Amino acid sequence: MVAQNRGRTGPGGAGFRPEQVFLIGLDRLPASLLAQNVSARVVLFSALNSAMLYVLRPDHVVCPLFGPDCDAAQLITRLHGIGYGGRLTVLAQVPNPAMVAAELAEIGPGIVVKVIVP
Repeated sequence: MVAQNRGRTGPGGAGFRPEQVFLIGLDRLPASLLAQNVSARVVLFSALNSAMLYVLRPDHVVCPLFGPDCDAAQLITRLHGIGYGGRLTVLAQVPNPAMVAAELAEIGPGIVVKVIVP
């Protein structure tokens, strides 16, 4: 699994790096997820591979339930297959976000899935 922010001490501290967020199927980070010290990068589903994961080491991936190139189930399958073990936040207008998160989590063991209403 891809290492999480080892040695993260805080802004200005030795070993600190901003949280790395991949946006897949989105062009910007939703306001509800904005935070200090976040570096967001738009990534195409077709470009997502293990080499990119190894080099860029994302801490968090954010996507819509149904995106232009893939849906969240396809994305979590790919993420699991290339060794991602971080957080996945899915944006969806659904009546039961917890149920959708549980179903997606079954597809990608080791990935922490959260579904939020945008």
